[in-house]
Amino acid sequence: MSEFNRPFFRYALLSFALYALFPLFFPLIPQINELPLQDVRSFAPNLVAGLTYGFVFTLLFYSYRQAFLDIDLTLNFRWILAFTILFALPLLITYPINANDIYRYYLRGRLAVIYDANPFITTLSHFPNDPFIPFAGEWANFTSPYGPLWELLSRFIASLNPNNLIAGVLSYKLLAIGLHIISGIILAQTPPGTGHLRRQRALLWLWNPALLLMFAVDGHNDILMLFWFILGSWLWHKEYRLLALTSMLLAPLTKPIGLLPLPFFYLAALRDLPDRRQKFNFTAILTAVGLLLLVLFTAPFDSLTPLINRLINEATGGASFSPIAALILASRTFNFPLDYTLVTQIGIALFLLFALYLAWRTYRHGNPFNASGDIFYAYLLQALNFRIWYPPWLFPLYLLGSSPRLFTTRLNANFYFLYTSQISVILYGHVYAYLLQGDLALIHFITVPFVFLLPWLLGYLYPWKPQ
Repeated sequence: MSEFNRPFFRYALLSFALYALFPLFFPLIPQINELPLQDVRSFAPNLVAGLTYGFVFTLLFYSYRQAFLDIDLTLNFRWILAFTILFALPLLITYPINANDIYRYYLRGRLAVIYDANPFITTLSHFPNDPFIPFAGEWANFTSPYGPLWELLSRFIASLNPNNLIAGVLSYKLLAIGLHIISGIILAQTPPGTGHLRRQRALLWLWNPALLLMFAVDGHNDILMLFWFILGSWLWHKEYRLLALTSMLLAPLTKPIGLLPLPFFYLAALRDLPDRRQKFNFTAILTAVGLLLLVLFTAPFDSLTPLINRLINEATGGASFSPIAALILASRTFNFPLDYTLVTQIGIALFLLFALYLAWRTYRHGNPFNASGDIFYAYLLQALNFRIWYPPWLFPLYLLGSSPRLFTTRLNANFYFLYTSQISVILYGHVYAYLLQGDLALIHFITVPFVFLLPWLLGYLYPWKPQ
């Protein structure tokens, strides 16, 4: 029997055939200069088209799961890598359908190059006559929400092609694809488990449809934040704890949310040191390294105070697509009093208490990888706003925190969380507009349980178990 008749290869070829459809229906090059910016709903402007997109993604997810279940001990990792590259090729020329942040990455970098603009102080709307400003969309009046490391990298990328939008967008997509692939290679070399189990983990990362859409299609910068954790995890398992935490310190300098896992890895490193003197020395050196990195990457900018202010405003203002948003809409629908500020404060208080519990458990005996995934998930539960690029934050941490013999409940649920969050685009877009006639409360009551609760049920009923 031919090797390509093995189930694994049949599912790999099916996945490639499905990914090859994306640039046909969501073409990048013909649409890249068109306004307004597009999304899934504008490309699929009716209910049937939207449901077809959902079906294609579901089939991709099923194929991904079956390929994982059919992987065997004889498979060479090069096949996994080769198909990842093959999957990425059509996605490179696919329009960023689920997040158009890539345009603003390029715009902020470009304005920094051409006008020496500080993205933490100056909004894109300060340059109304610049020909690319219309691509800023609704975010033209906002400063950057990202870390200084990312903005410096954006400045470098824009300097290569300061007046070529196509080249700029493709550069970010290539960066994201490259980091995704390098992360998979690192995961294939990272304990725990046998070489076979490491290859399985690498496949689960590299072939995940949600990640490929976020990174290869949308070019989202979360991949760089996650890369620092994945690289740090490899160093962690090599017992280079200081280097591991140094790598992880670069995560919040890329995106500030990357701060959340750091205390758990610090506490786990401290726990494993034999005496107080070594604990003190480790803490002193790590603090010095952290301050050095902070000074190094913030020095080119006048102030990061606007970044802090913007993050605070986003964390305390508005509510959309989240459990908190559903709770607020329920209070209005059923006419029971609910103080918006009080709900926010209770959510933050519960989050902080849970963080303290995780810290205590980690210092005693807990797994810092699972604790880091848990704190990200707790953040999503109490956050006022939810976006489909948030669930990938948990994935590599739970992947590395899983047992060598049996995938954890967390990880099984996270597989489906990545799926339900992607499908939520169709629910909040097509189902909301065409089936529910714009009933905002009802779509939240349907979609929030679908996104946040269904993954736990599916993870229990249909767990992902390595062979």
